[in-house]
Amino acid sequence: MQGGSRASDSYYSIDDIRYVTYFYQDYAIHGSYWHAKYGISPQSHGCVNSTVYDAGLVWRLPAGTVVDVF
Repeated sequence: MQGGSRASDSYYSIDDIRYVTYFYQDYAIHGSYWHAKYGISPQSHGCVNSTVYDAGLVWRLPAGTVVDVF
């Protein structure tokens, strides 16, 4: 799967984004294999980045399940 989104007025694309779960418009929780700095420094253009494993857990939840991100 290819992922692409608008961040501000620019467009970016990263190949092979896994376990994309959209929660509002173009915003999603998804796996991010390209870094491991979760919560340490900004790494996102608006989506919630997580490990590929954790994104897979969220992706498998039934529709309507509340997920708290902190």
